[in-house]
Amino acid sequence: MRSLRLLLLALFAVSVPVAAADEPLADPRAMLARQLVALGTQYEHGEGMPQDPLRAAELYCDAARYGDAEGLFALAWMYGNGRGVEQDDRIAATLMARAAAAGFEPAQRASTRRTALLRPVGRGAAAVHDAASAPRA
Repeated sequence: MRSLRLLLLALFAVSVPVAAADEPLADPRAMLARQLVALGTQYEHGEGMPQDPLRAAELYCDAARYGDAEGLFALAWMYGNGRGVEQDDRIAATLMARAAAAGFEPAQRASTRRTALLRPVGRGAAAVHDAASAPRA
């Protein structure tokens, strides 16, 4: 059930306008999103609290819903590596492309390399390659 919730939230995040990570944080929603990413990072790495990848993915998803590019990038990485969520290259590629389109530099570098989320074997690898090589709008 939690996985379904995360999947639905991730798909919803794709439809939310995205703000670049380096934009001023005058918007309270942007400030909240940055705090969600910071807390997600703590849960992901077990910094000051027990390590909980599922909770980290939930927090990154919430940040992505607020349009945070770093939250999109972190959630893409979680999906690409199956950390806290079921591994899904298509969702990972979509989220990574959204983060790159928002100007988040690590996502742009990953999209340029075209191999950031690819695995030698596994489902969806071709979809990730196609998404990474597609022209950007």
